Amino acid sequence: MKLGDIHTAMNDKLSHMRGVADLLIDVPMIDAEQGSVAQAGYALRGMIDEAREIYRVMSFAVNESHTVIATP
Repeated sequence: MKLGDIHTAMNDKLSHMRGVADLLIDVPMIDAEQGSVAQAGYALRGMIDEAREIYRVMSFAVNESHTVIATP
């Protein structure tokens, strides 16, 4: 598996997880403490966003380290 494939797979998985968190935020409160489901969704979404940002920075650093600079 190439680095680009790993990057795409990680981004896809994190995006799908964020979509689930968004659904949790929007779900009506039924038999749950007021706001508890939405709070869980907000917390999950925040953690996913942080993980995506860390991964983005890591990917950029890895890609930069593999850049070949042509010398004249």
